[in-house]
Amino acid sequence: MGEMAFGYGYGPGYAYGPLLLGPFQALGAGLLALLGVGAVAYIATGFRLRHRDDALRVLRSRYARGEIGVEEFRSMSEHLRRG
Repeated sequence: MGEMAFGYGYGPGYAYGPLLLGPFQALGAGLLALLGVGAVAYIATGFRLRHRDDALRVLRSRYARGEIGVEEFRSMSEHLRRG
């Protein structure tokens, strides 16, 4: 008779399980979504920063070889730094 009082033998805590688990599931889903957005942003930003560094490296080497002058180097490097 004790088993039937709580619903087919699940025990006295089973009735509160969904109420307690729901907030933790929502928190977990929110954290996973935040982690996904953060990963995408990190990958996109990292790519842009690497691309900019590569462009500055090429620009410096062109300046060092004498292919471009001081003013052109300053103008182009400022343009690259601004994004």
